[in-house]
Amino acid sequence: MDEEESTMAQERNQRHVGLLDALNVRFSMNDREVADLLMTKKGIVCDVRGGRRDLTFQQELRAYSHLGYAWARAAMLKLLPDEVQENLLELDNARTKAGVEELKDAGQDKTSGSQKYKSGPAM
Repeated sequence: MDEEESTMAQERNQRHVGLLDALNVRFSMNDREVADLLMTKKGIVCDVRGGRRDLTFQQELRAYSHLGYAWARAAMLKLLPDEVQENLLELDNARTKAGVEELKDAGQDKTSGSQKYKSGPAM
């Protein structure tokens, strides 16, 4: 790998780590929950954070999709009183986490207990 390719790989990794950090903050999620949101395993998230791998294109799109929702939600919440904002944000984050769990459970292999993440259009 030449210097230019190395620089590009580092920049891509920094972007991916930034996406993971933004998901942590915007949805009050830990890395395991972010991994579920991206339909991957926590080890993959740790590898991305450690610079050992990149997010796949589909994982990156999922991250941007969820963050776009979070940014739009934040803009709408600014129109409401503070106590209502906090309450709605808590409820919506809980709804998001419940939806992730539903997707995760739907992909669960009932015979072996291993995860089967589908690569469908659901983001």
